[in-house]
Amino acid sequence: TENNKPYYKIMRADGFHQLFLSFLSLLRNFDKEDLEVLWKLVKERFESSKPKNLSDDFLLTTLTYMFEKPDVQAQV
Repeated sequence: TENNKPYYKIMRADGFHQLFLSFLSLLRNFDKEDLEVLWKLVKERFESSKPKNLSDDFLLTTLTYMFEKPDVQAQV
């Protein structure tokens, strides 16, 4: 935590990093191409397994809603 506040730290391959106080602010600041790559990685990770914790579940659910149309019939 920085200044006693929890945050998400995103470290790029070039060493540059950014801090975000919320997951949604992190997603809003991502480049579209980066989000698409993240979605691809998350889908691959959870093809054969289920999320094991709240963070994994939140990530999968959030990206699913961003990239796929919800199946309204499946929710009824």
